[in-house]
Amino acid sequence: MHEFSKTILLVALGLAVVAAAFSAPISRATSSVSPSPTSAVTIPLYGSFSAPAGWGWTPNNITEPGPTLTVRQGDVITFHLFSNDTVPHQLIIDLNNDHMNSTGDAFSVQFSSKTTATVFTYTASTVGTFPYFCGIHGYNVQRGQLVVNGPPSAPRSLAAAAGNATVTLTWQAPASDGGSAVTSYKVYRGATAGSEVLLTTLGNVLTYTDSAVTNGQTYFYQVTATNGFGESPKSNEVSAIPNVPPPPGDNTLLIAGGVIVVVAIVAIAAAAMRMRKKKV
Repeated sequence: MHEFSKTILLVALGLAVVAAAFSAPISRATSSVSPSPTSAVTIPLYGSFSAPAGWGWTPNNITEPGPTLTVRQGDVITFHLFSNDTVPHQLIIDLNNDHMNSTGDAFSVQFSSKTTATVFTYTASTVGTFPYFCGIHGYNVQRGQLVVNGPPSAPRSLAAAAGNATVTLTWQAPASDGGSAVTSYKVYRGATAGSEVLLTTLGNVLTYTDSAVTNGQTYFYQVTATNGFGESPKSNEVSAIPNVPPPPGDNTLLIAGGVIVVVAIVAIAAAAMRMRKKKV
């Protein structure tokens, strides 16, 4: 019986060790969850200068303008480029929107095969709408649009107004919503410049009153906007010092100003009288 009990104990210890071995990595994996990686997007694109001129997903749907290509910020796009008419073409992504192949634009090598793809890879790092066109035949003959969606731009013109144990913030909506409507704003607050941490999340509003403040203390603020693609950069930074307002009817400054004016008038009059006596 004693030997049997020892056997049962050893089996139990063995199962516990196995369970620990399996649970440890699972626990680590759960705690290290990160945002979804950037998507890899493959886009076939056929160019044609001969009628019908333009671009298309396939040889049978060439249009001018060509199809609108929609991706998300950070997507890695692999273009499979074909020449539908077997004449040379070149894909230009017009990042500065000047309809020319300029410095800073992304561009492929020339391609002229209808059956063998020329591969061109581009990372959509900037949110916005960008023309694409043929670098050989020109924007007016072969063009389309690449739309890169992403988080909005930063809220604009953040301002802070101090009150009695309150700070009221106002701001303007971002210049760009990133291709998806702004749904909320986040307010960040800190005790020193650059130290802001998340204070609260709001709906789609353009003002917030912070009443969890102490008179005489300086507070720093920034605001971000959020849409379906993520959170914007932070706005400009502002600061405010809430204070108790002077009591009603406190005319200290007015009285002081009046005294100064009276003293000045008396001094001028005395100087004038001295001048007259000298003349006499």
